[in-house]
Amino acid sequence: MNDGKIGIFVIERQELLREGLLALLVKEDNVVVLGASDCERDALNQVRLLQVDVVLLDSSFVYEMGTNIVRDLAQIHPQSKVIALANQSVEMCVRSTLALGVAGYLLKQDSRAELMLAIQSVMQGKTYLSPSIFKFVVSAYLGQRMIESERRTLDRRGRQPDRRSGDTGSAAADALTYRERQIIKLIAEGYKNKEIARTLAISPKTVEKHRANLMKKLDCHSTSRLTVFAMENGLLPVGFSTQAVAHA
Repeated sequence: MNDGKIGIFVIERQELLREGLLALLVKEDNVVVLGASDCERDALNQVRLLQVDVVLLDSSFVYEMGTNIVRDLAQIHPQSKVIALANQSVEMCVRSTLALGVAGYLLKQDSRAELMLAIQSVMQGKTYLSPSIFKFVVSAYLGQRMIESERRTLDRRGRQPDRRSGDTGSAAADALTYRERQIIKLIAEGYKNKEIARTLAISPKTVEKHRANLMKKLDCHSTSRLTVFAMENGLLPVGFSTQAVAHA
C-alpha cells in the first residue's frame, strides 16, 4: 500500500507545528505522509481507512478526560506504533504517557534527525526515548525497582530488609548463561541483532532467539527494560553511561 515506505499520520493541535512536521516528513525518501488532523475523532476515522505504520501524536491528547486515544489507535491498528510529541519533560507526564504503551516519546524541540531516528527505532520494535528524558526515566525506574525489592523482602521476612541480600532481579541475573550475558550486554550498548551476530560469530536468527528468551526470562519486554536490568544487576562495564543507550 505504501510502496515499501513507512506510513505516517500526524495528530497535532497546533497548526504551525503540524504543517512544520508535514514539511519535514515529505522531504524524507523512506516515509510517506498519509494524513494529518487536529481532532481526535477525525484522526481516528482517517486512520481506520489507512495503512498507518507510525502515528505522531501531540501528547496533549493523552491527558483529555474520558478518552484514551492510544488505546483507540491500538484497537484500530494493533501493529501501528505511537510516538508521543510533548512540549515539556515533566516526569509525571512522561511516566503516565509511557504507561499507556506508546512506542516512543519525543520533545517538540528535538531535531529532525532525532525524529527520524525515533521513527526508524520504533519500526524495529524498539522503545525510543528522547535523550533529554532518558536519564530520569531510567533513574525513576531503578528507584521503583528498589522500592519493590524492599517491599518483597519485608513481605518475606516481616522485618526491615537486609540490603546485602539478593532479590529476584539478582537471582535472575545469576541464572543467565554466559551467552545470554554477552548478548544482554551488547543489547544494552546499543548493538543491533546483525551487529551482535557478527561480534559473536553466530547467526542473526540465533541472536533473535536469545533476545526473545531474555525478554521472557527477565520479564523485560523492550530494549530499554533489558538495558535497565543489565545496569541494575552489574552486567555492564564500570563507568557505563546511559548516554550510550539513549537511542536503543
